[in-house]
Amino acid sequence: MKSIQRKNSICFITVSHPIYGLGGAEIQSYIYAKEFSRQGWEVFFLSQEGEKKGEFDNIGIKLIKYCKPKNAISHNFKLIILLFKIRPNVIFYRFHRYQIFTIVIIAKLIGARVIWSIMSDNRCGRVASTIESRENMKIKIRRRLSAYYLCKYYLQDLLFYVGIKNVLFIIAQNKYQQNVVEKAFKKKSSILYSGVPIPEYNATRKNQVVFIATMKYMKNPEIFCEISKKFNRKDIQFILIGENYSEPKLAKRLENLIKESDVIYLGKQNYPFVGKILSESKVLVNCSDFEGFPNTFILSWVHGTPVVSLKVDPDNLIKNEKLGCICEGNIDQMIKYINDITSNLSLWQNCSTHIYNYSKHKFNITNSVKNLISIIRSNYC
Repeated sequence: MKSIQRKNSICFITVSHPIYGLGGAEIQSYIYAKEFSRQGWEVFFLSQEGEKKGEFDNIGIKLIKYCKPKNAISHNFKLIILLFKIRPNVIFYRFHRYQIFTIVIIAKLIGARVIWSIMSDNRCGRVASTIESRENMKIKIRRRLSAYYLCKYYLQDLLFYVGIKNVLFIIAQNKYQQNVVEKAFKKKSSILYSGVPIPEYNATRKNQVVFIATMKYMKNPEIFCEISKKFNRKDIQFILIGENYSEPKLAKRLENLIKESDVIYLGKQNYPFVGKILSESKVLVNCSDFEGFPNTFILSWVHGTPVVSLKVDPDNLIKNEKLGCICEGNIDQMIKYINDITSNLSLWQNCSTHIYNYSKHKFNITNSVKNLISIIRSNYC
């Protein structure tokens, strides 16, 4: 018997459920899913199973787990079966793979609409689905095989392009992504800042400076270690949180840098612990080469914690709204700001209360999802 499409139902598809991956895309998709459920929607979350990274409350979310497919064909086949079974009327896709082509085809067959939510600045153009593979090919693939892979990647990019052209609408995290999407796909997108539940403000802080990330090459945790080595103050702690590099040589190098510095490394931690650390800290540091709109920024700001960023400033919010300090690649400027704001309590308090008051309206997940539902209803036909 055919399953009937559910009214006001949404299915989330991203890298994985955050139980199996603590990246920003996974956590933000989960936060959206929880709030959609709270606002009366039937919520599904498709996820490959894997090693558990944390514990999350799935009340209101129907988590549908499946074994990691052997290849792209079996993965697409699995998605087809599950989407036909679930029959949501909205599919929220926060990833950048050419499987989006399969998803939009199935969506048309079941009467659903697809939202594409962009993950980061370098994953929003025509070659977003193959950019990592192309970079790896330059390193690993012999020249005589490169033509085969270039043809393969061309086909994958074409499927991705057709998929994106057929989504209902696109959520961009900032103006840069919005411009890239319009140029690459000739489609408009809506800028919708991510949100989180707004916590109570904590005015009592430790002199802690924290760096939070799943370690990848563009995150540059090594710079954070170098910054900590340049501080001689004993009243300040530098805390590094996040899973180490998956590549053994990079992981070992970071471990050695941590030993040489005064950094306290806490490894991977669950989401509530990260929020608690930010509520107790004076500053969040970001050393990334690029991002989209980091979930750690938002989580930091809603706790009233300034962000000191080496390069990343989505839509110039840090600079324009005085949410910390953007250092334009200048490490010495980062050091000066960290030193100034952690040694001057009045300066920190004024900055912190301003950030909290700004963020509790700007990044409230309840408002974000209400806006998203309004966009869905205005576009759904």
